[in-house]
Amino acid sequence: MGGKSGRRATLTDVAKRAGVSLKTASRVLNGVATVDEQLARNVREASEQLAYRPHRGAATIRSGTSDMIGMLIRDMSNPFYSALAAGASEVCEDQGCLVITSSSEGEPPRQRRLLEAMLDQRPRGLLITPSPGAEAILTAELQWGTAVVAIDEPLTGLETDCITFENHASAKAAVLETRPLGLNTWAVLSDTVQLTTMPERVSGALAGISDLGAEIRDSAIRQDVHTVKDGYAATSMLLDHPDRPDAIFCSNHMGARGAAQAVTERGADTAIITFDQFPLGEVMPFPLLTVEHDDRELGREAARLLFQRLEHPDGPVQRLWFPTRCTRNRRLRNRLTAAAPASRL
Repeated sequence: MGGKSGRRATLTDVAKRAGVSLKTASRVLNGVATVDEQLARNVREASEQLAYRPHRGAATIRSGTSDMIGMLIRDMSNPFYSALAAGASEVCEDQGCLVITSSSEGEPPRQRRLLEAMLDQRPRGLLITPSPGAEAILTAELQWGTAVVAIDEPLTGLETDCITFENHASAKAAVLETRPLGLNTWAVLSDTVQLTTMPERVSGALAGISDLGAEIRDSAIRQDVHTVKDGYAATSMLLDHPDRPDAIFCSNHMGARGAAQAVTERGADTAIITFDQFPLGEVMPFPLLTVEHDDRELGREAARLLFQRLEHPDGPVQRLWFPTRCTRNRRLRNRLTAAAPASRL
């Protein structure tokens, strides 16, 4: 077997090789600028020769905190959450902090285990896209002064900073943009109602459908559509029904991708209105309207909010609304253009 065994170099080893005191070695490696330049050079050279790494765990014990930011997202495989993590990491790294990211997979027991493991490391702060049950774990942490920012949805019952979307208003506005098309029969696909964002989006869509004077059957409102497979199955059933919908509102892009597969397979011209970016949406053969947002920038804004809290721990709790925009694909633009003269008659 290859490799070497042995103990790691310690700060004492670095000080001994550099010919300085332990205190001087510590000051150099912690970036104190007042140490004699030759002594500092000796310490840095000794550190490199010994491949010394500081024991951050010991530093955490001494200070009660670390330079780590914990980030718990809901689904690592979902592009929305991975973009959030990338954006947050940029800001945290600029602040000299390391982001440790884990995924709860939307499972409360897993969320609890991961939160406890992160908090055991005494992070400087926590970014979280919460699943049900997070509040019970974080109540004590907030009392002890841990900075927490919730992303995408708030932590119910807790006074924490949060950044999210105006889900109801955005969903309603998106549905109303289809008015010129005269879409009369609708369906709705929603992820689990345990995510507070989902009922907000569904209620907004239903309000828009009502304002259009359109119809929606109770059985055409499908919940727990979490994956692409779920979206495909739900949409297939809807399209095979005698009262086939003219339009389907999807609460997120995972359900919308499955809906798109079913619509395309059947050659239907059913319109899809969805939250989140939709890859290759421009060339889809059906009308598509997406409620888009810059997910990476959302992650950056959440991290900036966290560092504001760290700088002003007693400041007022903030809830920020992140902007969205509606984007129409080519098929939808063409249908709206064709419908425009008729709508003026």
